[in-house]
Amino acid sequence: MAHRVASVRRSLSFWMLLPALTILLLFQVYPGLYAIYLALWQRQGGVDHFVGLRNFERLYHNPNTWESLFHSLFFTLVMC
Repeated sequence: MAHRVASVRRSLSFWMLLPALTILLLFQVYPGLYAIYLALWQRQGGVDHFVGLRNFERLYHNPNTWESLFHSLFFTLVMC
């Protein structure tokens, strides 16, 4: 009897956690993985091409990136 009660509790716990886990996957895990995918691929004419870290290299060498980062940090520090 005790084994059956433990089994029912375990099953009930799973079903009660399932909605929270689904929301977590839907709103955090999937967008995170999709962001990594977008960062490593480039779309040209409706076709995706793997570019690896080349997007980050272009970002690193772009002077607008550093200016934008500076402005964002300055704004954040001033507003705090």
